[in-house]
Amino acid sequence: MKNISRSFLKVLVFLVMLFVVQRLVFVLFFAMELKKFSLLQILLVFIYSLPMDVATGAGVLILFSLFLIIKLFATQLLMDKVVRYTMVIVIFLSWLITAADIALYESWGTRINSKALSYLTYPGEAIKSSWSSRYFFLILILVCMIIFSYKIFKKIFSADNFSVKRSAGGILFTCLSLFVLIVVMRGGFQEFPLGKSWVYFSPHASLNQAALNSVWNFGYALTQPAEPDNNPYRFFTEEHSNKIVAELHAASGDSVIIILNSPKPNILVVMMESWSDSITKREVNGKKITPAFERISREGLLFTNFYSPGFRTEQGLAALVSGFPSQPATSIVRKYGVFDRLPGLPKSLSEAGYVSSFYYGGSLHFANTNGYLKAMGFEKITGDETFSESKRTGWGIYDEELFRYFVDDIKKSSQPFFSMVLSCTSHEPFDADVERIVPHETGSWCNDYVNTIHYSDQCLGIFIEEIKKLPWYENTLVVITGDHGQECSDRTEYNSAERHHIPFLLTGGALKDEFKGKTFSPVSSQVDFASSFLTQLELPANEYRWSKNVFNPASRQFAFYAFDDGFGWISDSSEVIYDNKMQKAFLKNDSKTSVRTDKEVNYGKAYLQVLMDEYISFSGKK
Repeated sequence: MKNISRSFLKVLVFLVMLFVVQRLVFVLFFAMELKKFSLLQILLVFIYSLPMDVATGAGVLILFSLFLIIKLFATQLLMDKVVRYTMVIVIFLSWLITAADIALYESWGTRINSKALSYLTYPGEAIKSSWSSRYFFLILILVCMIIFSYKIFKKIFSADNFSVKRSAGGILFTCLSLFVLIVVMRGGFQEFPLGKSWVYFSPHASLNQAALNSVWNFGYALTQPAEPDNNPYRFFTEEHSNKIVAELHAASGDSVIIILNSPKPNILVVMMESWSDSITKREVNGKKITPAFERISREGLLFTNFYSPGFRTEQGLAALVSGFPSQPATSIVRKYGVFDRLPGLPKSLSEAGYVSSFYYGGSLHFANTNGYLKAMGFEKITGDETFSESKRTGWGIYDEELFRYFVDDIKKSSQPFFSMVLSCTSHEPFDADVERIVPHETGSWCNDYVNTIHYSDQCLGIFIEEIKKLPWYENTLVVITGDHGQECSDRTEYNSAERHHIPFLLTGGALKDEFKGKTFSPVSSQVDFASSFLTQLELPANEYRWSKNVFNPASRQFAFYAFDDGFGWISDSSEVIYDNKMQKAFLKNDSKTSVRTDKEVNYGKAYLQVLMDEYISFSGKK
């Protein structure tokens, strides 16, 4: 028994060291992002991750214990082959998962989760979304490390045999080893087994993400139900949480700011892919990245505290079109039979005589976009199949062609119209062949992002000048915003408010002159669009319960956003991030006051609880 025990221990040590090396590769790959932390903080990543690494290694050894039971009725040669083949598979898969984690973290700022796994339904689009030139380097590392790891394993275990005698002692050993390994895998005898909270040790999300074991996290994501049967965010009684949310949306005053000079204007919404507020403020060599947007802003009303509740396009659509906030680990647009329960601006506006249309240069089949748009009542939907001969990136046609098509096609539309145009050239992986205001560098996707944003800004500027010449422009409100934010700064955490801060600009002939060239500072989000503009048109907005009228001075100033198992809450007095894994709230104090009250945290908790209750009820599970 001593030999087999030693072999088991050697395998466990080997696996833990394998996971440590994989984490080191992860850390080195994001060295620029993590350089802001001290060496001690980086070392703590490896220390706090050890329990999860050991637990994951124990999970692999549980397979070996089961093999030992089989060995009692099989040959030694068969047992050795099974063990070695299993280890080859473990080595290969663990490095593959690590590589996928690196790719996902660079694009989304999070490790593999159930939302990411849901995108495997669209493997082509998922690869296009996250692919960048430096992933060739990642693949090279992956291949080299698989070969290196296997050679080390083969050398260390060449003389080991995994056998027990077919005896009472052998049976006792296999049963005992299985019991011990199960205890180690769950982290001990405590009530709740090892989980993500064991390795989450820092208020900095990037350090916590680095501490996760890729294999453990992948297995965790696989075991999570696609839809929760029960609300995982139950902080208060249902009555209390509903009361808080009702108070948040209550507006006592009747004085509403009217920004329109027309009772029934056309509404044109231009959603710019991956446009963050910060990118519109950045400069390269003393020149703005988005000079056209800055020029247009001088002719409109610019919102300075506007946020997206999610970080993917379909989340932005649900927020803007349906006034529905994003959820931490699910995406309502991806759920047939669920998003059908949402209200939609095209349906609301059609009752007032509006015709509706949607224009996109990418695939409408990705993330159920086409089904959602139809369910919301869009009468005309145009996607990439319309542009089969057009110049395109891996994601869709170039913005210049999309805008040109819209200008030509909208001339055939009756009025008033509600139209949306969604760009896609500035979508990951930012591979468009455009003017480079910063040089392309292998591994620097941030430079490519800047270049595509600069290109899309040029297209936007030309587009606005073109539609100004059309007869309907003087009776049109033009809305320019981002679908979600995108940050390439190494100082920005994936769960920070900065990542969700997006531009929102109102312009066009239907905007009153007194608001042109002005800014609007109240805190608001995409969710508020529906109620705010239906009220401007004197149309009912009761269906949009999550949406508040930002043009009512009595409305509370707040914005909610969700990330993987947590939320952010932004008000006019503070910014709070609540990480549910750590059961902690953190103050983010950049431009806001340094006071964080428990009331602000509870606002966010109640909001998330009621939101998830409603979401689950849409699935018929409540």
